[in-house]
Amino acid sequence: MLEADFSISCAQCGGQEFQEVFPVPAETYCLYEGKGGSQPPRRLHAVVYACLQCGHLEKFLDLEGAPPPEEEQ
Repeated sequence: MLEADFSISCAQCGGQEFQEVFPVPAETYCLYEGKGGSQPPRRLHAVVYACLQCGHLEKFLDLEGAPPPEEEQ
């Protein structure tokens, strides 16, 4: 696994300080893996953060923390 230092900037104002919004609206994405989508999709839930400078909402997906398809019920 590759790790690096990076910063995330607000797409609207360029601010770099965020606060997680709770509770977040339910938003689920499906990640299809394997050639031709041969494996069951992983369901990913968006984490929503608000920029502390302008209030713009940014959504992030945690690909590393997503359970593999066989662990979902």
